[in-house]
Amino acid sequence: MASEREIQRLRSRLERSEAELQELAYVVSHDLQAPLRTVSAFVELMDDRQALLDEEARDFLELIADGARHMQAMIEGLLAYSRAGSAPASSDPSAHTEAALLEALGRLRSPIMNRGAQVEWTELPPVAADPERLEEIFFQLVDNALKFCTAAPPRIFVEAAVFDGRCRIRVRDNGIGIAGEHVTRIFRLFQRLHTQNEYPGVGVGLAIVARLVGRMDGEWGVEPGEGG
Repeated sequence: MASEREIQRLRSRLERSEAELQELAYVVSHDLQAPLRTVSAFVELMDDRQALLDEEARDFLELIADGARHMQAMIEGLLAYSRAGSAPASSDPSAHTEAALLEALGRLRSPIMNRGAQVEWTELPPVAADPERLEEIFFQLVDNALKFCTAAPPRIFVEAAVFDGRCRIRVRDNGIGIAGEHVTRIFRLFQRLHTQNEYPGVGVGLAIVARLVGRMDGEWGVEPGEGG
């Protein structure tokens, strides 16, 4: 077995690597925004002069605008992913799980109302967790369920079970589901199984979930099932 000193040395190296990766992600995404804003600004100027362009040029301009919007969304996602791993955790031995869920649902009030979605939950026990990270986990999971649900109305159900001193929280929905061979992909950064035209997003939400859960020494996963 590794000695305590060796374990501490490896832990310190891991923490340094993590900090360097976070700094790199922040610097890269932050520095990319300046030239992207320049591109977007000139696209808007050209858009005001569409009458001077032929149909092919207008089509090209729209493709450039779509690319700029997608790049902006990816940069914002990268920043959110970086922040998810950099913020210090506040240790609460009995974080109010239902309060965290309610805060997340408050942030999603508009899409929930627009879709006529039904969100239900069982009694959610307190857990040892960072309340803010717990809220963000619920936000990303419910937001993901709303995006990938074509049924009317979407139905989302949150439940929890405690065993062996640990709490298992599950978020079920009546969405499109996922094939078994893709279950390991969806928690990776910028991984998408559908085109932007089919479903919005850049593939960051579930990567943030995995990052936050991992930072709290938890485990994550997905269970394919019938109807969602």
